[in-house]
Amino acid sequence: MFKVKLLQIGLLFVLLVVGFTTTMNAQESGYVGNRGLGHEPNGKESQVNDAFRHMNFELIAKNFDENVEISFPNKEGSFSKIQAKFVLKEFFTDYPLTKFEHSYIGVVSSKQSRYTIGEYSSDKGNFDVRVNYKSKQGFYVIDRITIVRK
Repeated sequence: MFKVKLLQIGLLFVLLVVGFTTTMNAQESGYVGNRGLGHEPNGKESQVNDAFRHMNFELIAKNFDENVEISFPNKEGSFSKIQAKFVLKEFFTDYPLTKFEHSYIGVVSSKQSRYTIGEYSSDKGNFDVRVNYKSKQGFYVIDRITIVRK
């Protein structure tokens, strides 16, 4: 009985150390969320996050699918790639950026879609941003952007 308890305590200790190490590594990198599961930002996701930090709607739009679902405080619907670019520009104009922080990357189990979550701050309010990517002909394209006021 004593050996079983000692084994349980040892196993718990190992799990705590591994969990703490994973959390510290994620925090040091600037990416949190499910990083410990091996989901790193790919080049496109990093590029889009940087574009949000600089309100670069042109660069974000280059990653759009032919049609993009948008849910913003000032607009909602399905838009062509060109229309969606101008809807995003309008959001950036209405809510000039003070800070953008990426916080999470998710991968759907089929690996056919990914998403990132971040926080967008403006003098006019704070927003949660979710960008959904889908796999299309071997590349990830943005098929949905949701921006919700906190």
